[in-house]
Amino acid sequence: MDLKNDLEMTLNMQIRRNRRAQHDILNFKGPDGAVVDGTTQIVIEPRAKYTISNRVTASAFFKYEGNFSEGAANPGFSTTQVGLDIRLSISGGR
Repeated sequence: MDLKNDLEMTLNMQIRRNRRAQHDILNFKGPDGAVVDGTTQIVIEPRAKYTISNRVTASAFFKYEGNFSEGAANPGFSTTQVGLDIRLSISGGR
């Protein structure tokens, strides 16, 4: 029996920001202006994959997604996902 025992780790991070600002040239408040509305989206996903042999692999992940609003009545939301994946390859022949 030949075991590989490889470990692979990845990290995916994303931050997206969308803002709308209002500028009053008579009452200037700086380069950003007064924020009217906008959203900030954050995604963080670490993942690990462990190869036990050429027939057995296991991977686990954790994913956080947040969507936050600025200047709106709705404060936003966030979701969290956790998963485990085990793959077993079975082959037969004559």
